[in-house]
Amino acid sequence: MIIDQKKLEDSILSYLNNLKKSNTKYEYHLSLKGLTSASDNLNLGFSCFALKLKYMLNSKELKPEYLKSWSDYINSFQVGKDHKFPFSYFDHGYYQEVNKKNPKLLLKEGIKKTLNISNKYNYESHNVKIKSFIRAETKQAIASLNELNLPVKYTFVDFPSSEVEINQYLNSLDWSKPWNAGAQFASLSVFSCQENLDNKEIKDNLRSFILSKLNKENGLYYSGIQNSQHELINGCMKVITGLEWLGQEIHYPKKIIDFCLKFKITKEACDLLDLVYVLTKCLEVTNYRMLEVNNYLNLVEAKIMENFKPEEGGFSYSKNNSQTMYYGVKISNGLNKADLHGTLLLTWALSLINTTRETNVRNWKTLKP
Repeated sequence: MIIDQKKLEDSILSYLNNLKKSNTKYEYHLSLKGLTSASDNLNLGFSCFALKLKYMLNSKELKPEYLKSWSDYINSFQVGKDHKFPFSYFDHGYYQEVNKKNPKLLLKEGIKKTLNISNKYNYESHNVKIKSFIRAETKQAIASLNELNLPVKYTFVDFPSSEVEINQYLNSLDWSKPWNAGAQFASLSVFSCQENLDNKEIKDNLRSFILSKLNKENGLYYSGIQNSQHELINGCMKVITGLEWLGQEIHYPKKIIDFCLKFKITKEACDLLDLVYVLTKCLEVTNYRMLEVNNYLNLVEAKIMENFKPEEGGFSYSKNNSQTMYYGVKISNGLNKADLHGTLLLTWALSLINTTRETNVRNWKTLKP
């Protein structure tokens, strides 16, 4: 699908405006149709998505007073030190939905607890997952505010920061599934960059740790046997975002490029963005196979545009489906409709692709996730 660049930009901003919840300034729906009742209770994450989109597209709305007001809204979610999740960005509506118990969930929890007794399994409990979800939303809020040079209310300190804590926590994760493990590494990297912390020591500890998960044969970050290219690239993306926050160069960009160029392009927004992000970040430090990478990215761009819904003006998360889950909560029925998250991810991917080209077709910003 070919679409005029200015029309695409206007289309996305118009779609975003249509997603705005009535009588609110900074709250957005995920999609125009097919939402679950749970989706209506989620506000923090979707507000961060919308803010990032407006930033990338250079929305004229983002004047200082407007940004200050929006940051006040996001900061209203940050709780104090006496909360169950101290200093986190805590969306009460999201917590209410993700914490709901149902018979099927309780049965699964019971089975997992039983299997964990044998020491052959290490399934995360529901409460552990919720804590990681809250931490992920906190990371997203802090990164969103940082992107626009907006302040947080409190410094978030409820995370592993000493060498022993970092190694113990990150080594407890399953690095044969590097998408999730890498995401936790990235979160700690974001938290390490906050003001009022002993940043250098925390960053040094994180830089040292990730070397233990570096595969020197292919340049990727994982451990154990891993046969999924999707998982490896998704995990690599998460780790590279962490490295960017730490000011650490990618260790083996040429090997990563070799690996990615063998990858069969898929249709999901997360996979597409992760692939684009990894390749474009590698090109920032090497010109290795640059022509081949650019030709490959042209193919990826064509695949991205297959997810565009011209009648709505946004992108769907998958080619024929909107996003269905958000950190353990079912938020839509997966109709063939555009959605906010898919639109954010694929707009971001298009912006990154543009950075590899000599002609600046898009005057869009990229994000530091």
